[in-house]
Amino acid sequence: MSSKENTGPTPKKMPKSTKGPGKKPSTPSTGKQMNITSFFSGSSQGKTTPQERPTPVAGRRASILSPAEDNPKSFSLPSPSPAVPSRITTPQTPPDSVLSSPSARSVRGRAAGMRSMPPLVEEADEDGDITMDPGLAYEEPKSSGRSVRKRPRALYVESDDDSEAAETPTKAKKSRGRVVLSDESDQDEYKPDANENGNDEEDDKEMAIAVDDLASEDEAPLSSFRKPPKKNPKLAERQSSMSTSTPTTPSTPTNRLQQFKLSTSSVKRAASFPSPSEPDAKKSRTAETKAKYDFMSPSDADAKKSRTAEKKAKNETRYAWLQDVKDKERRSPDDPEYDPRTLHIPKLAWSEFTAFERQFWEIKRDHWDTVVFFKKGKFYELYEKDADIGHQVFDLKMTDRVNMRMVGVPESSFEEWAGKFIAKGYRVARVDQMENAVGKAIRDKQAAKKVQFFIVSIFQSTIREPHAEARQLLQEDKVLRRELRCVLTPGTLTDASLLTSDMNTYCMSIKEQVTAEHESPSFGICFVDTATAEFSVCHFEDDVNRTKFETLVLQLKPKEVVVEKGMMSKITARVLKNSLTEPQYNHLMPEKEFWDAEVTLDELRAGGYFEGATDERKQQEDEEIGVEGDDGRLATWPPVLRKIASEPLAMSAVGGLVSYLRTLLLDKELVSARNFHLYDPVRHTGTLILDGQTLKNLEMFENTTDGTEEGTLFKLLCRCDTAFGKRLFKRWLCHPLRSIQAIRERLDAVDDLQAISGHQENLRATLRKIPDLERTISRIHSNTCKVKEFVGALGAFEALLDLLESTEPYVADFRSPRLVQLFHLGAIDKLKQRLEWFDKAFDHAEALKATDDLIRLHGGYDDVYDSAVKDREDLQTQLEQCREKHARELKCKITFKDIGKEKYTMEIAANVNVPINWKRCSVTKAVRRWYSPEVEKLVQEFVEAQEIEEQALREIKTRLCQRFDEGYEEWLQLIKAVAEIDCLMSLGACRRDLGEPLCRPEFLDGDVPTFEVEELRHPCIIQSAGSSYIPNDTYLGGEGLKPNVILLTGPNMGGKSTLLRQTCIAVIMAQLGCHVPARSCRLTPVDRIFTRIGANDNILAGQSTFMVELSETSKILREATPRSLVILDELGRGTSTFDGYAIAYSVLHHLATRTRCVGLFSTHYGMLTQDFEKHPLVAKMYMDYFADKDKRDITFLYKLRHGSCPKSYGMNVASMAGVPVEVVDRADNVAAEFENHQRLRQVRSNAVESNMMHQADFAYMMRALGTGKGIRGEVGQVVKAIWKGLQKD
Repeated sequence: MSSKENTGPTPKKMPKSTKGPGKKPSTPSTGKQMNITSFFSGSSQGKTTPQERPTPVAGRRASILSPAEDNPKSFSLPSPSPAVPSRITTPQTPPDSVLSSPSARSVRGRAAGMRSMPPLVEEADEDGDITMDPGLAYEEPKSSGRSVRKRPRALYVESDDDSEAAETPTKAKKSRGRVVLSDESDQDEYKPDANENGNDEEDDKEMAIAVDDLASEDEAPLSSFRKPPKKNPKLAERQSSMSTSTPTTPSTPTNRLQQFKLSTSSVKRAASFPSPSEPDAKKSRTAETKAKYDFMSPSDADAKKSRTAEKKAKNETRYAWLQDVKDKERRSPDDPEYDPRTLHIPKLAWSEFTAFERQFWEIKRDHWDTVVFFKKGKFYELYEKDADIGHQVFDLKMTDRVNMRMVGVPESSFEEWAGKFIAKGYRVARVDQMENAVGKAIRDKQAAKKVQFFIVSIFQSTIREPHAEARQLLQEDKVLRRELRCVLTPGTLTDASLLTSDMNTYCMSIKEQVTAEHESPSFGICFVDTATAEFSVCHFEDDVNRTKFETLVLQLKPKEVVVEKGMMSKITARVLKNSLTEPQYNHLMPEKEFWDAEVTLDELRAGGYFEGATDERKQQEDEEIGVEGDDGRLATWPPVLRKIASEPLAMSAVGGLVSYLRTLLLDKELVSARNFHLYDPVRHTGTLILDGQTLKNLEMFENTTDGTEEGTLFKLLCRCDTAFGKRLFKRWLCHPLRSIQAIRERLDAVDDLQAISGHQENLRATLRKIPDLERTISRIHSNTCKVKEFVGALGAFEALLDLLESTEPYVADFRSPRLVQLFHLGAIDKLKQRLEWFDKAFDHAEALKATDDLIRLHGGYDDVYDSAVKDREDLQTQLEQCREKHARELKCKITFKDIGKEKYTMEIAANVNVPINWKRCSVTKAVRRWYSPEVEKLVQEFVEAQEIEEQALREIKTRLCQRFDEGYEEWLQLIKAVAEIDCLMSLGACRRDLGEPLCRPEFLDGDVPTFEVEELRHPCIIQSAGSSYIPNDTYLGGEGLKPNVILLTGPNMGGKSTLLRQTCIAVIMAQLGCHVPARSCRLTPVDRIFTRIGANDNILAGQSTFMVELSETSKILREATPRSLVILDELGRGTSTFDGYAIAYSVLHHLATRTRCVGLFSTHYGMLTQDFEKHPLVAKMYMDYFADKDKRDITFLYKLRHGSCPKSYGMNVASMAGVPVEVVDRADNVAAEFENHQRLRQVRSNAVESNMMHQADFAYMMRALGTGKGIRGEVGQVVKAIWKGLQKD
């Protein structure tokens, strides 16, 4: 159209805006740049005659975008609706208050009966971006005689912050433009930038319209920034002709819109949208932004700094309550009742929070001591206190978003960072988004009527402040819904990516009952390995020293401890502190959080944890535990819980643990597994008892050097190939066998497997590839496993069943009944049927390749999914039939084409006339794409059916896990059998590293304790090249009243402690079912090993070295039996020589004569060897050596000899240690004088002391004979020993 035909005002060239201090540049209003408030205010800036208004093309419906009355090329733009988030949105019908103007009524009247206005989009490229149709400008109607100017097409872009723009109530038609929803909602991608906040404020300076934000743009963007359209030369040529317009003054928002605020980002992007005349908008914006910051004036920089400081001060004021932290009950940290888990937030602060801040603090206030990872888009972000931790401890870059300090990590690396925080001792909470853009759009549509009512009330009301409830509704809808998904702690990890060890990780709940510190306590203990969902419960009465409790703690080494706040005794607390390294304590409020027995029973009933258990499974559990009957209320409970229901301490411990797991959102998935067991820390019947002190002294699991496994017995013997086998082997080592029959069966099983060494290597090769199935089936039960884990577990179980079948030819030759039972599991046939179903249900190879963590079943294996697929296919068939029908009616070719998210648009040639009720979707030069009413309805149903199908597809894994979990007991039974086979092969495999000689231990079934071993070596001492270990023979007890105690002497560093330890380890290995590193080994089973080795005090308990020695000795004297093995190393060295000697003498005499246990007693008291020289039950032996008195040099021969060592040769060791010569010489002289003096005193008192010892023995013998029981049993053995000793003297 020529310029003469344009009856509007002549456009004037817009002068370039210049920035001045404190001024904001004005933005000209063009055909592409709309006045945002003019639509809402309903005001006009000038008058336009009817002749000046454009006439639409015949057959087309007029646009609702009416021209501004003083500027024909300026169009008012309604704000995009938050209910339908999109990148490009067609205008919505304004409310009646706006349409009531004469110009609006005129346009609306001309639109009556016309076809729908063509959309402002042409088509979407492959990325889903929108390109504009260059041919959509209004044409001059040929039938009109008057000049009508062309109306330029409006270009606009929607804010990425869908929640920040008001929704305009729509009266007649829906948006005719294609709605493009962003799949990634709320993507506030974390890109740390030192000038991030400053950039936002600098952009605020250049906004064409000064409006306040209703909320930060970080709160709920449902769409990301729109990419610039592709270049179109013809479009650029047309746009260049429309690039000028008459400058207008931006209108001020009316009072009715003062409370209806638009976001900064919406206005910012509307103001900065590229001019139509620019061929490359993206490059222009980049250059403009760069120039803006490169040439910022000093006054602008000062203003920016001022605004930044003002914002910072404002936030500090808003969060001033964080300077004085209090818990939920308003208690300060110095209050004894302070709860560090909670935070008090004043009511005033809640009123000032944005919607996102409110969402964050509602979660954070209940997890103040936890680092909260908050999901936003593709990042997890940490705020305030948590951000400080991330910045200071892990050097994460600090920034300032949503009015709070913030650091962030990518979503893909959450497990890595969570593991780092947990390794430092922090608790980690994960908050996830529970909806995406589509889900939020659906939720917004459900609340659309309420939002529209609120918007209309703003237009029609003169009240400056909108209703508080309506404002709250808008704020709540602006943020995506997020929920706390899990809380990760060091002792409750379940995710495979966070578990760093194959061994059990325990969380222990402790319930203690004690009347006074000096009284014996009672304990109820419950602990769980969350990775395997295995609960163990025990209750017992302990001694004052907490021996059983200490043994339990050292066996388990829990990472977390749950206790009642203020209810634990000091002694128990000291035992925990001395036995554990940096455990995490959780102090729960008594009764309220740490439930008592009655509350525990009620909570377990109300929680419905044990519903759905099969009768077969309950019967099997009852038979295993031996529970008969119940009271009806507990019929579905695991038998262990039914058995301890009447034990208040044990039930309270269970309640405390379940209560704690509930706060971590783990109670349902763990307790419902029904994997409860009874546990005995010392197991008085059936096993060799190793108390906590013995585990430490013998370095069973941790060495005393650096606390690692290096050099320990567990490290030496455990050669298991599976993780669940290693955990079982540790339990074996904590509780070696005592029954001769059980030990012989285990030794036979090891020998049987060694006999098929070739096949055994195949077994071990297969087991090395097996994942941790015990943990995997726990995750399958809780539906937290990934598809690859699930498919991998199915493949592993299938490999195990094949492994058992491949061993079938060898089973007939096995001597061990237990090994035969392991390879002939009764559940094998059932497991094969289950695996066969899963094998046919879906393609395992495809499932492993899938990147979406979904399983696609074959037809006929899931009714829900099959029904959804059928509904979708039926709709596809109907769409195809509808296409054929329209093609016959229009007599043209019609094809379906998907454009972006618009499905099944009918593509028809441009010259074909279609019915007037069809809706045009997009257009090109050659074709037009349409929806008929019938197709549009079917497409809507198809999209819904497709969503239902996708939902059913996502739920397939859940249903498969439930089906798999139906055989939980059978899977667990197979895992335990394979674990035991793995442990047996481990016992056989360790033979190769033990060297020769090696023997199978021989166990004697008699009443007389016996331990006889030839050429025994310490298995944990590694021989270096060119050196050899000196073996020794050890004989303790036996028939004929042989010595049952060795009184061991020798020089310092002569190998006494090593001999003591290797004797204990030989007993443990023999009763474990392992071969012993000796020429021969004969022994009677030992019921308990006592050790008193080393010198250390207990400062925390206020105990000296000598006090610690006597406490341990006291326990030995009370609890040792003739079947026990006792090791005492240098007893009495913690006090004066005379006191120490007296204690050592008395203890040795009691053990040898009264207790009559077997053991070794090492000492440096030379007088002790002389006093017991003629005692028939005490053998005097020493570690051989060669000493050079002149050079003060000593050579240790490490050979055990009969006799005693005359001295300890401490001066020689002092010289070897580098003590100055003059000091050693002086010490040598003093020692010689002291020895001479002591010999004189010993000669004078020896007769008296010997007479007193014999008198005491004689008195004990007579009392025993006076009972009338004769000399039978153990008392008779003691009497015989005493009588024999008296006869020798």
